[in-house]
Amino acid sequence: MKNETITNFLKLELYNKGGSACYCDYYFYNGISNKQGTKRATGYGYDKHSTSASEAINEFKFLYRLKNGIKWDGLEHSETKQGHRIYGLYKDRHISYGIGLSSVLNCLKAFSNVKITNIHYGNREDFISLEIKTTKKQIEKEISKNQKIIDNKKSSKIDKKEAKETIKKIQELFEI
Repeated sequence: MKNETITNFLKLELYNKGGSACYCDYYFYNGISNKQGTKRATGYGYDKHSTSASEAINEFKFLYRLKNGIKWDGLEHSETKQGHRIYGLYKDRHISYGIGLSSVLNCLKAFSNVKITNIHYGNREDFISLEIKTTKKQIEKEISKNQKIIDNKKSSKIDKKEAKETIKKIQELFEI
C-alpha cells in the first residue's frame, strides 16, 4: 500500500422493528476489507434514531480528520472557519448521542475527509452513504498515536484498552 488515497465507504440503514428500539445496520468497505454490524438504541426519553446512527459513525471515528480552524466554545459546541455552528461533536471526534439525526449529519461538516454521498429518507427506513478518504500516512499516524497511549505508564486502563481496540480495528480494516 503506497501513500495513495484510500476511499472508504460507510453505508447506514436506520429502521425500527415496531417497538421502542431503533436499529442501524452499517456496512463499511474499502476495497481491502469490509466490516458490518448493527447498533441498537433502546429506552425512553431521547432520540434513539440518531443514537443508533451516531454509534455506527463513531465506530470509525479514528479515520476522521478534523478541519483546520475548528473553534470550540464548550464541551459539545464548535464552529468552522466558514461560521457553521456544530452541536454534538467532541474534540476526540466522538459524535454525541440523542441529538437528532440532522445534528449528527451536521457534525460531519467538521471533518475534512468525510462526505455524505447519499441520503434517502423512506417511510420505514432511512439510508445514508458516507465516503471517507484516508491515506497510509494518516493510518500510520493513528497507529503510532494509539501505541504511545498504550506505552505511557500514566495512561488509564480504559484509555489503554480503547487504544488497543483502535489498533486492532485498523489492522483488520487495512490488513496491516
